[in-house]
Amino acid sequence: MKHLTRPRVVDALLGSRLSLADAAQARIGRPVLAAIVLELGTRGPGTLLGSRGETIVLAITDLDVYLLDCRRTTLGPRVGGVFDHLPRMGLVSRWHHRRLDVKAELSWPEAHVYLTARTRPSQQTDRAIGLLMSSEFDRGE
Repeated sequence: MKHLTRPRVVDALLGSRLSLADAAQARIGRPVLAAIVLELGTRGPGTLLGSRGETIVLAITDLDVYLLDCRRTTLGPRVGGVFDHLPRMGLVSRWHHRRLDVKAELSWPEAHVYLTARTRPSQQTDRAIGLLMSSEFDRGE
């Protein structure tokens, strides 16, 4: 006699999980082209001891970059409310690909905003970098 197993709760939750871009889009109410989790940079003794900085979601739309609250959960990041949104056109960014992570320096000189962060290398990270770099090229016109 064969036993029928019920679907596991975890499998059901993972199957219904939204992508990060979809979750950000639900919070913002605008189409999101790419979204990545950034761990904001911290300097000092905490980094030597392995403590983590604040985690945010960077969501890119056609015209803006949104910085959203992010909470780490067992099933992945949970997207919260909007901290800030800034125009894509004013962004100056530098990206440093390293073996285990990608370091980002993002600056909006006109808005007096500067942040450093790290993210994991992925296709979504490459997509976000491409979109943000194209904004910098468009600015030259």
